[in-house]
Amino acid sequence: MTASNPARSHPETEWLTVNQACALIGVSAATLRRWSDAGAVSVFTTPGGHRRFQRSAILGLVAATRRSRPSLDSLGETPDHMADVCRATVSAMAQRSSWPRELREGDAEPYRRAGDRLATAVLRFVDAASPVGQDEALRVATDAAAEYGRLAAVGSVGLQRAIEIFLEMREGFTSELTAMAREQGLTTREATDVLERAADALDRSLVGLVDGYNRALAERASADGSLA
Repeated sequence: MTASNPARSHPETEWLTVNQACALIGVSAATLRRWSDAGAVSVFTTPGGHRRFQRSAILGLVAATRRSRPSLDSLGETPDHMADVCRATVSAMAQRSSWPRELREGDAEPYRRAGDRLATAVLRFVDAASPVGQDEALRVATDAAAEYGRLAAVGSVGLQRAIEIFLEMREGFTSELTAMAREQGLTTREATDVLERAADALDRSLVGLVDGYNRALAERASADGSLA
C-alpha cells in the first residue's frame, strides 16, 4: 500500500524513516518492512527508494497489536517457566559438552542467576507497552548477558564456547515461544510480534555478552600488568 506524497498532504514531522519508526514502537526494521510489504501499514517510497511511514499509522498499528494479544504471563509464559526452559537447554548441552559437567555446583549458580535475569527481562521486553518500558527491560537483559560474559571470561571459558551456549539457550527460548503461539492460537501477526521482539532483545543481549567478556579480559590484563 503506497500513500500519497507526504510533502503535499502532511507536515514533514508526521513522516518517519524506518529507523525512526522502529525506535518509536520498538520493533526491528525487518518486522516493520514485513508489515509494510503485507499492506498492514501505509508506506511512502521516496524517489530515492527510501521508505517513509506516517507517525499516526505506526502508533495505531502497534496499539492494535498490543490490544489484541494477551500478555505472555496470562498465556503461561512466566519468567519462572522460561528460566526453567533455559536451564533445561543447558542441561541437555551437558550431555554433549565437557564444560557444563566440569563446573562445580557453586560455580554454576551464578550462571543460573544471570540466565534467570535474562529470561525475565526478555519477557518484559516483549510485553512492554511503551518504548520506555522496553528500554528498561533491554538494559536489564543486556546487563545479565554481560554478567554471563564476565563469568565466562573469569572462568577461562572461551568466547566461542560462551556464544555457542548462549545461542543454544536462545534457540530453546524461541522454540518455546513458537510452541506457545501455536498452542494458544495466536494470529500470524501476534506470533510474529512475540517472536520478533524476543529475537531483537536476545540479539542485542548477545552484544552485551561479548562486551562483558572483553571487559573482564581487559580488567584481568590490567591487573596482571600492575602486578608485574
